[in-house]
Amino acid sequence: MNICMRICYLGTNYFGFQIQKDKVTIQGVIEDTFFKIFKKKIKTIGCSRTDAGVHAKEFYLNFHIDDFNVSCLGIQNALNTYLPYDIRILDVYIVPELFHSRYDVKQKKYEYRILNSKILDPFRYNEYMHFKYDLDFNSMKEAGLYFVGEHDFKAFMSSNTGVKNTVRTIYESSIYKHEDVIIYNISGNGFLYNMVRIIVGTLIMVGQGKINPSDIPSIILSKNRKNAGFVSEARGLCLKKVLYDN
Repeated sequence: MNICMRICYLGTNYFGFQIQKDKVTIQGVIEDTFFKIFKKKIKTIGCSRTDAGVHAKEFYLNFHIDDFNVSCLGIQNALNTYLPYDIRILDVYIVPELFHSRYDVKQKKYEYRILNSKILDPFRYNEYMHFKYDLDFNSMKEAGLYFVGEHDFKAFMSSNTGVKNTVRTIYESSIYKHEDVIIYNISGNGFLYNMVRIIVGTLIMVGQGKINPSDIPSIILSKNRKNAGFVSEARGLCLKKVLYDN
């Protein structure tokens, strides 16, 4: 039986989704909790590998299990009872045997939140990157448009990842501002390691006047990580939506 779970989580207290030795991760906590409740070991497959501190409003994982008589609703209720408050199971359902939560993804949508204020708001500390210096929002908005389309995003990938194909297609790259909050939305068929956070770091440098909006195409074409911006903080990033064919 192939079971899929739709979950959400705050990543503040975790070293990302994927299991790591001697570190607390989303995947590790879910698998450990499942074993404690049902006395069954499962190996989950996540739809993405979110970094330490990154959040997810919608995240999918699936696992195969045989000879299991607990209903999907029973799994959901039991896990939500014993999981930490910052991990919630939103839905549990049976999927076709060949369904793979990672390889079957068609599109991912991310949101990045910047609190552009002189003083840090402690109530938004865990979910916003605080940037106290002035930013030229219109220049950032212009620069964001250059990322749309199919490009080789090697310049926007952290090094030593071992990924050979660095071409990705971006469907949306938009930015808007409300009072002291800047929200960046980006969606695509896939993302390289730290790609969204480097794009945001580049947009912030555009907002500071350190990079011109018209420089973005040449930075993309250079395929050189040194030409792009810094890696922005993980706390501001949230996986907002994951899309499949059905």
